[in-house]
Amino acid sequence: MKKLDSYTEDELLELYEGFLDDVEKDGYEYIPTRSKFAKSLGYRPSEMYRWLNLHPHASAKMKAMTADVIASGAMLKHYVPNASALALKNWCGWEDSPKTNKEKDSKTAKAEKDAEKLLDEYIGEKREKRKREHAQLS
Repeated sequence: MKKLDSYTEDELLELYEGFLDDVEKDGYEYIPTRSKFAKSLGYRPSEMYRWLNLHPHASAKMKAMTADVIASGAMLKHYVPNASALALKNWCGWEDSPKTNKEKDSKTAKAEKDAEKLLDEYIGEKREKRKREHAQLS
């Protein structure tokens, strides 16, 4: 058996694509995890995760490919929708709606405005103090 480290990113991605095709052809009877993929090739999941940590570009592509299959399986009612949503968030890096991101952005913008206001007040107080000190010296 070929060592996992000897695979190029393209080779392993091609094998992963075949694995995902099998998931679809088999009627989504199993969940397309990277652990199951590793086992299908005869490797331990820990070996696969080590390889993925060394190849973040391939790992990101695998997450996107997995997301497509999980979303398709859920839409076709082969997977439980709530579990699929959690899998997409936790395994594939999906986030809630853009509304949530906008709320985060507005909170960040408010925090930045508050920080600027405090900084301006601090600078203003320092200027006033310097003016008073300068006036006392004159």
